[in-house]
Amino acid sequence: LSRRPFAYTAKGDPYDLDTFYARGSVDVPNVNVAHWLGAIVDDPDIEKLSTSAHLNFEFDHGLLQGAKLSLASEELALKNGTSLKHMAADIWLKQNSPSEWSLWLERSQFSLKGRPWSLNNLGVRLARRPIGNRWQAYAQSMNLQEVNRLLTALNILPNDLGGRLK
Repeated sequence: LSRRPFAYTAKGDPYDLDTFYARGSVDVPNVNVAHWLGAIVDDPDIEKLSTSAHLNFEFDHGLLQGAKLSLASEELALKNGTSLKHMAADIWLKQNSPSEWSLWLERSQFSLKGRPWSLNNLGVRLARRPIGNRWQAYAQSMNLQEVNRLLTALNILPNDLGGRLK
């Protein structure tokens, strides 16, 4: 596929998912996400976010075989004063079966208060079951001290966690 703003190939009947096949890509340069989020959500926590994105996808055998979303943004500013800079991420979505989906953060990097951070190989799987949904989170590896430092730097942890749990 070429690097046009939108490109795709498809064959078969989209109403017959067992025989339908499609793949494509979408390029979206410099979208003001904060503006659009403000039009959808009453009071978004995001003050500033413009991002560029590239999406590749493939649909075959009645399932989304994979979709990869690559994002890049210079800054994400939150109302609480937190600002992430120089952000980039690759996110995958896969439909494992008609009732099971996986979302995987392959890699991400950003700067917070002048310090570089990265989050890699984190995922979540959602499966619909006859007796309810099942969520499963996974990480290839995780340093809990670093996670705590990041959450503290993001200023999203309550000062008194005990008071929040009562």
